[in-house]
Amino acid sequence: AIDASRNRSLSRLIFGLGIRWVGESTAKDLARFFGSMPSLMEASKETLLLVPDLGQTTAASICAFFKEEHNKSEVLSLLQEISPEPPAKVERISNIEPLRLYQLVKIAGELKGVGDGSLRRLAESSRTPHELLDMVDVDADESDPVAARMAAILREDRWRRLLSEVAALGIVWNASQEAPAGPLAGRTIVITGKFEGFSRQQAEEAAERAGAKVSGAVSATTFFVLAGEKAGSKLAAAQRFGVRVVDEDQFRKLLAE
Repeated sequence: AIDASRNRSLSRLIFGLGIRWVGESTAKDLARFFGSMPSLMEASKETLLLVPDLGQTTAASICAFFKEEHNKSEVLSLLQEISPEPPAKVERISNIEPLRLYQLVKIAGELKGVGDGSLRRLAESSRTPHELLDMVDVDADESDPVAARMAAILREDRWRRLLSEVAALGIVWNASQEAPAGPLAGRTIVITGKFEGFSRQQAEEAAERAGAKVSGAVSATTFFVLAGEKAGSKLAAAQRFGVRVVDEDQFRKLLAE
Protein backbone atom coordinates (compact mmCIF):
# COMPACT_ATOMS: atom_id res chain seq x y z
CA ALA A 1 0.00 0.00 0.00
CA ILE A 2 2.90 2.35 0.75
CA ASP A 3 4.51 1.56 -2.61
CA ALA A 4 1.20 2.16 -4.38
CA SER A 5 0.96 5.60 -2.80
CA ARG A 6 4.28 6.69 -4.31
CA ASN A 7 2.73 7.28 -7.72
CA ARG A 8 -0.46 9.20 -7.01
CA SER A 9 -1.47 11.99 -9.31
CA LEU A 10 0.12 15.43 -8.92
CA SER A 11 -3.29 16.95 -8.19
CA ARG A 12 -3.80 14.54 -5.28
CA LEU A 13 -0.44 15.56 -3.84
CA ILE A 14 -1.23 19.28 -4.15
CA PHE A 15 -4.61 18.80 -2.50
CA GLY A 16 -3.06 16.67 0.25
CA LEU A 17 -0.70 19.47 1.31
CA GLY A 18 -3.66 21.21 2.94
CA ILE A 19 -2.95 24.68 1.54
CA ARG A 20 -5.71 27.02 2.63
CA TRP A 21 -8.36 27.69 -0.05
CA VAL A 22 -6.96 24.94 -2.32
CA GLY A 23 -9.69 22.35 -2.80
CA GLU A 24 -9.75 19.36 -5.14
CA SER A 25 -10.88 21.35 -8.17
CA THR A 26 -8.23 24.05 -7.67
CA ALA A 27 -5.57 21.38 -7.11
CA LYS A 28 -6.44 19.87 -10.51
CA ASP A 29 -6.23 23.28 -12.18
CA LEU A 30 -2.82 23.90 -10.60
CA ALA A 31 -1.53 20.49 -11.67
CA ARG A 32 -2.69 21.02 -15.24
CA PHE A 33 -1.26 24.52 -15.42
CA PHE A 34 2.17 23.94 -13.84
CA GLY A 35 2.74 20.27 -14.68
CA SER A 36 5.16 19.64 -11.80
CA MET A 37 5.51 20.38 -8.12
CA PRO A 38 8.81 22.33 -8.45
CA SER A 39 7.20 24.66 -11.00
CA LEU A 40 4.29 25.32 -8.65
CA MET A 41 6.59 25.85 -5.65
CA GLU A 42 8.60 28.53 -7.47
CA ALA A 43 5.62 30.32 -9.06
CA SER A 44 5.11 34.00 -8.36
CA LYS A 45 1.72 35.37 -7.38
CA GLU A 46 1.40 36.99 -10.82
CA THR A 47 1.88 33.66 -12.57
CA LEU A 48 -0.58 31.95 -10.23
CA LEU A 49 -3.19 34.54 -11.17
CA LEU A 50 -3.00 33.30 -14.75
CA VAL A 51 -4.48 29.95 -13.66
CA PRO A 52 -8.14 29.84 -14.74
CA ASP A 53 -10.55 30.73 -11.92
CA LEU A 54 -7.76 31.33 -9.37
CA GLY A 55 -8.24 34.53 -7.37
CA GLN A 56 -6.06 36.86 -5.33
CA THR A 57 -6.79 35.19 -1.98
CA THR A 58 -5.89 31.69 -3.14
CA ALA A 59 -2.78 32.88 -5.00
CA ALA A 60 -1.56 34.70 -1.88
CA SER A 61 -2.21 31.61 0.24
CA ILE A 62 -0.17 29.37 -2.09
CA CYS A 63 2.73 31.84 -2.15
CA ALA A 64 2.70 32.15 1.64
CA PHE A 65 2.69 28.35 2.04
CA PHE A 66 5.79 27.82 -0.10
CA LYS A 67 7.63 30.82 1.35
CA GLU A 68 7.77 29.04 4.68
CA GLU A 69 11.08 27.16 4.70
CA HIS A 70 9.61 24.35 6.79
CA ASN A 71 6.87 23.69 4.23
CA LYS A 72 9.28 23.86 1.30
CA SER A 73 11.84 21.53 2.89
CA GLU A 74 9.12 19.01 3.82
CA VAL A 75 7.76 18.93 0.26
CA LEU A 76 11.26 18.59 -1.21
CA SER A 77 11.99 15.72 1.17
CA LEU A 78 8.72 14.08 0.17
CA LEU A 79 9.63 14.37 -3.52
CA GLN A 80 12.73 12.29 -2.81
CA GLU A 81 10.44 9.39 -1.89
CA ILE A 82 7.56 9.71 -4.34
CA SER A 83 6.99 10.32 -8.05
CA PRO A 84 3.67 12.12 -8.51
CA GLU A 85 2.12 11.52 -11.91
CA PRO A 86 1.84 14.71 -13.97
CA PRO A 87 -1.37 15.32 -15.93
CA ALA A 88 -1.49 13.98 -19.45
CA LYS A 89 -0.15 16.27 -22.16
CA VAL A 90 -3.60 16.65 -23.69
CA GLU A 91 -4.93 17.85 -20.32
CA ARG A 92 -2.19 20.45 -20.02
CA ILE A 93 -2.72 21.74 -23.53
CA SER A 94 -6.45 22.15 -22.98
CA ASN A 95 -5.68 24.15 -19.85
CA ILE A 96 -2.87 26.47 -21.00
CA GLU A 97 -3.52 27.03 -24.70
CA PRO A 98 -6.64 29.18 -24.21
CA LEU A 99 -4.55 31.64 -22.21
CA ARG A 100 -4.35 34.88 -24.14
CA LEU A 101 -1.75 37.60 -24.05
CA TYR A 102 -4.56 39.96 -23.10
CA GLN A 103 -4.82 38.20 -19.75
CA LEU A 104 -1.14 38.77 -19.04
CA VAL A 105 -1.45 42.41 -20.00
CA LYS A 106 -4.48 42.87 -17.76
CA ILE A 107 -2.79 41.29 -14.76
CA ALA A 108 0.55 42.97 -15.36
CA GLY A 109 -0.93 46.35 -16.14
CA GLU A 110 -2.71 47.36 -12.97
CA LEU A 111 -3.93 50.27 -15.06
CA LYS A 112 -6.61 52.41 -13.51
CA GLY A 113 -9.01 54.21 -15.78
CA VAL A 114 -8.04 52.15 -18.82
CA GLY A 115 -10.72 50.02 -20.45
CA ASP A 116 -10.48 46.44 -21.61
CA GLY A 117 -10.63 47.57 -25.23
CA SER A 118 -7.35 49.47 -24.93
CA LEU A 119 -5.68 46.56 -23.19
CA ARG A 120 -6.87 44.13 -25.86
CA ARG A 121 -5.55 46.43 -28.58
CA LEU A 122 -2.15 46.55 -26.93
CA ALA A 123 -2.04 42.78 -26.48
CA GLU A 124 -3.16 42.07 -30.04
CA SER A 125 -0.31 44.14 -31.40
CA SER A 126 2.10 41.46 -30.13
CA ARG A 127 1.96 37.76 -30.89
CA THR A 128 4.02 36.64 -27.88
CA PRO A 129 4.98 38.03 -24.45
CA HIS A 130 8.50 38.63 -25.70
CA GLU A 131 7.27 40.66 -28.65
CA LEU A 132 5.28 42.75 -26.21
CA LEU A 133 8.39 43.27 -24.11
CA ASP A 134 10.41 44.22 -27.19
CA MET A 135 7.71 46.68 -28.19
CA VAL A 136 7.66 48.47 -24.86
CA ASP A 137 11.45 48.50 -24.63
CA VAL A 138 11.35 51.00 -27.45
CA ASP A 139 10.55 54.54 -26.32
CA ALA A 140 6.79 54.62 -25.97
CA ASP A 141 4.82 57.03 -28.05
CA GLU A 142 3.74 59.82 -25.72
CA SER A 143 0.46 60.07 -27.59
CA ASP A 144 -0.43 56.57 -26.42
CA PRO A 145 -0.70 56.70 -22.61
CA VAL A 146 -1.68 53.03 -22.37
CA ALA A 147 1.49 51.89 -24.13
CA ALA A 148 3.59 54.36 -22.16
CA ARG A 149 2.26 53.08 -18.83
CA MET A 150 2.69 49.46 -19.90
CA ALA A 151 6.25 50.19 -21.01
CA ALA A 152 7.11 51.49 -17.54
CA ILE A 153 5.56 48.44 -15.85
CA LEU A 154 7.07 45.79 -18.08
CA ARG A 155 10.54 47.24 -17.58
CA GLU A 156 10.28 46.22 -13.94
CA ASP A 157 12.13 43.06 -12.93
CA ARG A 158 9.00 41.38 -11.57
CA TRP A 159 7.31 41.37 -14.99
CA ARG A 160 10.45 40.15 -16.74
CA ARG A 161 10.43 37.34 -14.23
CA LEU A 162 6.76 36.66 -15.01
CA LEU A 163 7.49 36.44 -18.74
CA SER A 164 10.31 33.98 -18.05
CA GLU A 165 8.05 31.87 -15.83
CA VAL A 166 5.24 31.55 -18.36
CA ALA A 167 7.70 30.80 -21.15
CA ALA A 168 9.23 27.98 -19.08
CA LEU A 169 5.77 26.48 -18.54
CA GLY A 170 5.33 26.06 -22.29
CA ILE A 171 2.31 28.31 -22.54
CA VAL A 172 1.17 28.82 -26.10
CA TRP A 173 -0.08 32.36 -26.59
CA ASN A 174 -2.92 33.15 -28.94
CA ALA A 175 -2.84 29.53 -30.09
CA SER A 176 -5.65 28.09 -32.11
CA GLN A 177 -7.25 25.34 -30.08
CA GLU A 178 -9.26 22.41 -31.27
CA ALA A 179 -12.75 22.27 -29.85
CA PRO A 180 -12.83 20.06 -26.76
CA ALA A 181 -14.31 16.62 -27.33
CA GLY A 182 -16.92 14.73 -25.33
CA PRO A 183 -20.63 15.00 -24.58
CA LEU A 184 -19.97 17.48 -21.73
CA ALA A 185 -17.22 19.46 -23.47
CA GLY A 186 -16.91 22.99 -22.17
CA ARG A 187 -19.56 22.50 -19.49
CA THR A 188 -19.19 23.18 -15.78
CA ILE A 189 -20.97 20.79 -13.45
CA VAL A 190 -21.23 20.24 -9.69
CA ILE A 191 -21.41 16.85 -7.95
CA THR A 192 -22.95 16.47 -4.51
CA GLY A 193 -24.29 13.68 -2.30
CA LYS A 194 -23.73 9.91 -2.26
CA PHE A 195 -24.38 7.45 -5.10
CA GLU A 196 -25.08 3.74 -5.31
CA GLY A 197 -23.23 2.84 -8.51
CA PHE A 198 -20.05 4.92 -8.16
CA SER A 199 -18.09 7.07 -5.75
CA ARG A 200 -17.83 10.86 -5.95
CA GLN A 201 -14.29 10.54 -7.30
CA GLN A 202 -15.38 8.10 -10.00
CA ALA A 203 -18.16 10.49 -11.01
CA GLU A 204 -15.70 13.38 -11.24
CA GLU A 205 -13.26 11.37 -13.36
CA ALA A 206 -16.04 10.23 -15.69
CA ALA A 207 -17.30 13.80 -16.10
CA GLU A 208 -13.81 15.09 -16.84
CA ARG A 209 -13.22 12.37 -19.42
CA ALA A 210 -16.44 13.56 -21.05
CA GLY A 211 -14.97 17.08 -21.29
CA ALA A 212 -16.63 18.71 -18.26
CA LYS A 213 -15.04 20.83 -15.59
CA VAL A 214 -16.14 19.82 -12.09
CA SER A 215 -16.63 22.78 -9.78
CA GLY A 216 -17.13 22.86 -6.04
CA ALA A 217 -19.70 25.65 -6.09
CA VAL A 218 -23.03 26.17 -7.86
CA SER A 219 -23.57 29.34 -9.88
CA ALA A 220 -25.98 30.58 -12.50
CA THR A 221 -23.59 29.30 -15.22
CA THR A 222 -23.48 25.72 -13.90
CA PHE A 223 -24.71 23.32 -16.62
CA PHE A 224 -26.19 20.84 -14.17
CA VAL A 225 -25.84 19.48 -10.64
CA LEU A 226 -25.45 15.73 -10.21
CA ALA A 227 -27.25 15.07 -6.93
CA GLY A 228 -27.25 11.89 -4.88
CA GLU A 229 -28.50 11.13 -1.38
CA LYS A 230 -27.95 13.80 1.28
CA ALA A 231 -27.15 16.42 -1.37
CA GLY A 232 -27.58 19.33 1.04
CA SER A 233 -26.75 22.97 0.35
CA LYS A 234 -25.55 22.53 -3.23
CA LEU A 235 -28.90 21.08 -4.23
CA ALA A 236 -30.61 24.04 -2.57
CA ALA A 237 -28.30 26.41 -4.48
CA ALA A 238 -29.19 24.70 -7.76
CA GLN A 239 -32.87 25.18 -7.07
CA ARG A 240 -32.28 28.81 -6.17
CA PHE A 241 -30.40 29.50 -9.40
CA GLY A 242 -32.74 27.42 -11.53
CA VAL A 243 -29.94 25.02 -12.48
CA ARG A 244 -30.86 21.61 -13.87
CA VAL A 245 -30.52 18.73 -11.38
CA VAL A 246 -29.82 15.18 -12.63
CA ASP A 247 -29.73 11.85 -10.81
CA GLU A 248 -27.40 8.89 -11.25
CA ASP A 249 -29.32 7.31 -14.15
CA GLN A 250 -29.66 10.60 -16.04
CA PHE A 251 -25.92 11.20 -15.57
CA ARG A 252 -25.10 7.85 -17.15
CA LYS A 253 -27.33 8.68 -20.13
CA LEU A 254 -25.63 12.06 -20.58
CA LEU A 255 -22.22 10.38 -20.62
CA ALA A 256 -23.43 7.90 -23.23
CA GLU A 257 -24.75 10.55 -25.64
